[in-house]
Amino acid sequence: MDLIGKTFIVTKTGEKGECSDDNKNIELKMAKSDKKKLFQKDAIIKGFLVFEDSDLQDEYMMIKYYKDKGNEIFMYLKDNYRFEGFFHETHIENLKSILESGSLLSRKTLIDRNIKFYDSADQNVLNTPTSKKASNYCRLYFKYGTPTNYRFNEKNSDMVYIVFDWDLLYEYRDRIVISNGNNASEKTKRMYLRDFYKWYNSSIMDWDHIFSRASFLGEDYEKKRERNAEVDVKGEISTKFIKKIIFRSQESFENFKQLLKDDDSILLKFGKKMVINPNYFM
Repeated sequence: MDLIGKTFIVTKTGEKGECSDDNKNIELKMAKSDKKKLFQKDAIIKGFLVFEDSDLQDEYMMIKYYKDKGNEIFMYLKDNYRFEGFFHETHIENLKSILESGSLLSRKTLIDRNIKFYDSADQNVLNTPTSKKASNYCRLYFKYGTPTNYRFNEKNSDMVYIVFDWDLLYEYRDRIVISNGNNASEKTKRMYLRDFYKWYNSSIMDWDHIFSRASFLGEDYEKKRERNAEVDVKGEISTKFIKKIIFRSQESFENFKQLLKDDDSILLKFGKKMVINPNYFM
């Protein structure tokens, strides 16, 4: 692309200049002086970052904010609650489809595309207004062993956890809704990512309850509600964000491998991320 004559913005100083070189470097003649500055294209030089226009600069600064603030929250949760990633539980048949297609899809997306899937959900719950709305989203939890997970694990020994990396927040920042508890409850607050960044360290997010897996009395509804806090991503999530895949037993892992038949491509690509740990399913 010919860059000569185009206006650039230098992030660190906010100065604007005109490009006089379309080769390996960008030479900017600064608008407010006769000084010239030389930059490599699309590179950070001594803390300066050059953008072709203000829209790109705004996008960069926004992403930088999300990452800087996100890293702060990630370290807070990791240090205080041993946060591992975002947990999604599914059946091994669905896991095969997810890894083959390259994406975890929401229930609605699966239905709209006529994709068959193993349905482990409570059919009575699916008919509620909350569940119908939630079907647009891929639903993730801050930790394994939520009350919802417990119901799944009672029914089927071939359930697995897919653990997604924190970085998906940046990729899908405009499609994420975070809740501080069970979405079916009137007490639950749902928020966009920008609001979550503001409130993560407030009383709105009771991390002690969200991460606790200690036993509680059946009538202690508030603790049960908060353990179901979610990170919901609209539409789909790429498998590039998969951090770990946890099987309940060696038997379940062997059942999964049987589904693959003679196709080794999935194990070659994701095998190192697969572990067996029954402690996650107790």
